[in-house]
Amino acid sequence: MLPAAREELRLQGIPIHGQYKARIREAYSLPSLQQYEQKRFDWYHDEQTMIDWTTFRQTIRKFHTQKATIHKHVFHFSPTGHWAHQNNHHLPSSCPRCGNPNENNAHVLQCTDPVVHQWRQQIFPALKKAIQQSRVQCSDPQLVEIMQAGIHSYLSHSAPPNPFAYPKPYQTLVSQQNAIGWAHVWMGQFSTEWKIQADAYYRNNP
Repeated sequence: MLPAAREELRLQGIPIHGQYKARIREAYSLPSLQQYEQKRFDWYHDEQTMIDWTTFRQTIRKFHTQKATIHKHVFHFSPTGHWAHQNNHHLPSSCPRCGNPNENNAHVLQCTDPVVHQWRQQIFPALKKAIQQSRVQCSDPQLVEIMQAGIHSYLSHSAPPNPFAYPKPYQTLVSQQNAIGWAHVWMGQFSTEWKIQADAYYRNNP
């Protein structure tokens, strides 16, 4: 810093230029939050460093009026039968649609009920339409294919995509998202490689 420059606040080596209280609170609570996430999602430290937390924070801030709902969704505490039974043993933990004995967050998306199955069938056309209608002029078809394969593997409760089935520049992305878990795509928790590869594609396809 130059002698004539004003004081600069840095947290973990990163300069902070505004929202000081929020950033200090975040830095203070981050270690305990990371420990909680490691235990909650069976993550190691490596998985946490793979996630694009900047994009995640920018996304959830758009839903500030639904903060409680978003937090329940992100930490898998949505009001399912599992949590209803945990809070009141007189309530069933089973799925009201298919009768699965444990209706948790994953089951809500993977339920075999025909109505849920029909909803799953509509996801990929909706995803394709959203991409076509987005303000982005071009989307990397390889990233779209990986996204569809990953979402399908999670919804169908099948094996995740094989990294070596894709060109080498994308293999790290697939490996990292497999490690993080495709369930976390629904929570807005993407590998940093998504942005890296998207930016590279846009540079090469202006």
